[in-house]
Amino acid sequence: MGRWYYGDIHGKCWVGVQGSNDASNFGVDPIEDYRFYGCGCLYQPNNPYKTNNMAYCTDCYDSYEDHIEKIEYILAIKDLDDKKTWGLGDCIYYDFTENDLPKVQEVVKELEQEVGKYMKNFKLEHDSANGIIYNCEFTNKRISKKKQAKIARLCLGLQIIESIETNGSCSFNVET
Repeated sequence: MGRWYYGDIHGKCWVGVQGSNDASNFGVDPIEDYRFYGCGCLYQPNNPYKTNNMAYCTDCYDSYEDHIEKIEYILAIKDLDDKKTWGLGDCIYYDFTENDLPKVQEVVKELEQEVGKYMKNFKLEHDSANGIIYNCEFTNKRISKKKQAKIARLCLGLQIIESIETNGSCSFNVET
């Protein structure tokens, strides 16, 4: 099953060859996404959602106790006994700025030299609903998984560059 990325750029991680954290190869670390159990609302560890030092979603629950009561089945399924109301979400988040552009360009240049010859008819499109997407064909149907991983990374890098050059930044979520 492929994992989608979406935001300023949009696409699907290549099944079996491209990990959710592939964009880290361009010099930016992902930001982990934390969500409250039960409602799925965003939990930001540095923001105060606390009463008596216990975090709960103030938008969806009246108190920490109310939140715990309504998610006890989730805590049991996850075998959590610490009564924490939040956990790692289903995405990681990347935020590239103009300062990151030289590193992305450097990696893309290396990838183009190594695997660019396997790509043909590469095209970036600005889709108003989905951000920057790409289409690509291959010159050879028998490309090793190692080379496929580098081609997937090259395509992602080209999207990131296009977004930074067009918008001044590139922010996107990747399903994990």
